[in-house]
Amino acid sequence: MQECSNRFLMIDAVRGLAFIGMATQHTFFLYSLVFEIKDFSHHSFLFWIGRLSALMFIFLVGVSVELFAERYRLITLSKRIPAILQKSMPLFLSAVIVTIATWYMFPKFTVWLGILHFIYIARLISILLVNNPLAKISACAVIGGIFIFLATGNVTAQWYTIPLGLPPATFASFDYWPIIPWMIVVIAGQSVATTNLFKKILHATKKYEQYAVTDLLAQIGKHSLLLYIIHFPFLYIMWTIVKFLSQ
Repeated sequence: MQECSNRFLMIDAVRGLAFIGMATQHTFFLYSLVFEIKDFSHHSFLFWIGRLSALMFIFLVGVSVELFAERYRLITLSKRIPAILQKSMPLFLSAVIVTIATWYMFPKFTVWLGILHFIYIARLISILLVNNPLAKISACAVIGGIFIFLATGNVTAQWYTIPLGLPPATFASFDYWPIIPWMIVVIAGQSVATTNLFKKILHATKKYEQYAVTDLLAQIGKHSLLLYIIHFPFLYIMWTIVKFLSQ
């Protein structure tokens, strides 16, 4: 059981690093928003920092779900589903808060399917695929098939195609992560988490757990949901104050 705890320490550290990357991109994005200037955070290396950091988060969703089921010996679906629903309740509430807050402050760019919404849905899907390679392959095949079908241009974008990665032309949002194709990244994380190579890497990285920077990143990763919720309004208020004082 202690081994599982160590595993999660290193995963939290990587998650903490991913949060720092996302927060960096958000810092410059909100600067552009408050000061009403061109959003250079989406047209430079900052965009890729934010995007790669979010992909790290998504990949770790699959890793964490697989290890969560293993750690608590959730062998059957009757045990997995209630457990993941209980574990994901704070995530669900946080996603709702993000939607309500953005709808109130920026109605034209309301976040309906952002990173938190995606992670919640991805958890519910991925828990069904735990310890089942055939189910993972089948899910990837279905996702790939839908993606190719939509890419042919024979489907008209509607509100109900937003989760499928085909938003209408009028759709706008501060954050948008559709189930297709990004669910494949989650499944990739699940698949990697079951390999012997992954376990060897976790074991090899244990020697780095003694360092203060590792512990700091792990603490950030452990509280990444709370930090994600508060960092956006904090940055917005901070830049608003700076703008007011600079006038």
